[in-house]
Amino acid sequence: MKRIIYQNNEGLKIIIPSSRTTKTLEEIAQKVVPNEIDYEIVNTEDLPNDRLFRSAWEKQGAKIKTNINKAKEISHKLRRVNREAQLVPLDKEINHNIANTNKIASIEAQREIIRTQNAQNQIDIDSAITEEELREILNRHY
Repeated sequence: MKRIIYQNNEGLKIIIPSSRTTKTLEEIAQKVVPNEIDYEIVNTEDLPNDRLFRSAWEKQGAKIKTNINKAKEISHKLRRVNREAQLVPLDKEINHNIANTNKIASIEAQREIIRTQNAQNQIDIDSAITEEELREILNRHY
């Protein structure tokens, strides 16, 4: 199978032709791709399989590369969502135990562990140089 790829201000676009079309890929590209924008026709095997960093993909000739800075932004969003998911139940527990100072102290200690781990994850993400490093960090923690 083949795909048409092009890059515009919104990001990388991948056009998947209908299996029922009678038009050639060139005809489809002429109709779909905006004027003055370069496009490539690529094999599906040349596209990344894992779509985790899909919104960080960029067209470089007939290849798709992951913009590491955009991938880091995605990783940080996932990190924040995970942190929030861990903290919300503890926040609710604090609200239910507001008068129990011993319980509050225990919950605060748990929250501090989460914040400390999250701070280290943030450092690890910021220090990553490759997409593979980011995947390893995310797989290890999320």
